[in-house]
Amino acid sequence: EADPQTGVDNTPYFAHGVYREIHVNADIAIAQWQYYLASGDKDWLKKDGWPVIRGIAEFWASRVTYDKAHDRYRILHVTSPDEAYDDVPDDSFTNAAAQKALRIAV
Repeated sequence: EADPQTGVDNTPYFAHGVYREIHVNADIAIAQWQYYLASGDKDWLKKDGWPVIRGIAEFWASRVTYDKAHDRYRILHVTSPDEAYDDVPDDSFTNAAAQKALRIAV
């Protein structure tokens, strides 16, 4: 959570699980792509949108865990958008959003 004026992190210390709410990263990449689709502004995409999309794709690539026994990738220890569910493996929203963000980057 950031101050809307300064961008400085002001996450309350008591906000349990907030550092696992990584689904927001995918939302940001998807929003960059949707802005490009709505505006058609290739210059903006190249200069501003793409670096964000690429960085978030790199984050997801570093965050997944390969499960050799089941031949699949997993995203562990996340907080669902429904914050009552904390530290869950393979949250469906998080996995779907991460997949979409990665597909946008490719």
